[in-house]
Amino acid sequence: MRLKTTLITIVLLIITVITEASIPSRNTNKSISFGVCYGIGSSFMDELGKKEDSFQGEESFLFALYLKKPLNPWLESQLELQYINRKFYRCIEHPQPYVFDKDVNVEISMLRFPLSLILSSSTDPNVLALYMGGGAAFGYPLRARMKSRLNYNTESISSTDDIQDSMALPQVSAHAMLGIKYDPYIVELRFERDLNSIDLPNLEINDVVPWGLWILFGIHGRR
Repeated sequence: MRLKTTLITIVLLIITVITEASIPSRNTNKSISFGVCYGIGSSFMDELGKKEDSFQGEESFLFALYLKKPLNPWLESQLELQYINRKFYRCIEHPQPYVFDKDVNVEISMLRFPLSLILSSSTDPNVLALYMGGGAAFGYPLRARMKSRLNYNTESISSTDDIQDSMALPQVSAHAMLGIKYDPYIVELRFERDLNSIDLPNLEINDVVPWGLWILFGIHGRR
């Protein structure tokens, strides 16, 4: 039900973008900007229904190409092609007899297509402007691995599991953004949360939801 609601919301968002783009407006720079951006951040995973024992965030990164088009003097649409790498860590104490703890590292790489609507104080490229917005993204996992290490008194035993099959296809997420821009540069703070949960085999942990905080640095040109 949640996925159906999300898909309906995304369809309405796309219709809104097309509608706004088709309405003529005055004194608006209609040029399309092409840009690249790089982001660093931390990613986390929470178990649904639990307030503790979450996966802690580790350094993650993303790289994106984007197209941005003003729709009127205060609204822009943005489409991204994004490669994202997220890492998560958790230490489970005494998971089984004679084991002190279990270190779990999860790494997920995805190709994602975010679509955003952005409210801006100005779409004039020669003006310093603040902006905020949000949207949704479809993600397609390229690689998803979980490395586990059991720590005994005198030794450690490691194993690796492929968890890509436990992820939904596509992996849908929502995001919100707040940034500042001065042509041709942008600096942005972004929050995101997946709308699909992930199961982790061999841990007896189901329904974990990734989310993250990012800071993005970008540069673009205009046609």
